[in-house]
Amino acid sequence: MAGGQLLAALALLLTLRQTGVSYFLGLSQLLGASEAASTEGGLVTDGFYCHIRNPLFFFSALFLWLTPLMTENLLAFNILATIYFYLGARHEERSLKEEFGREY
Repeated sequence: MAGGQLLAALALLLTLRQTGVSYFLGLSQLLGASEAASTEGGLVTDGFYCHIRNPLFFFSALFLWLTPLMTENLLAFNILATIYFYLGARHEERSLKEEFGREY
């Protein structure tokens, strides 16, 4: 399980790198529409994104659920976090359909 968590963490870092860390954290949007921000903000369709609609949520949930020791509190947290990821993915999907249309 720890090995699975390590793989999920590595995949999460690769996905963050592909997405653009400053764009993901909102720093690009906060600092204004610079050239770097506009290139990071496009629709990403390669890497993990060509196989999974939202690899950031998927690998985060995978990392949570592969915890070797599960307590009742951790179980409750994992369930709520998974629901949050699911609802966030639904909202993000609607936003991406509006923004990118048929390309998405």
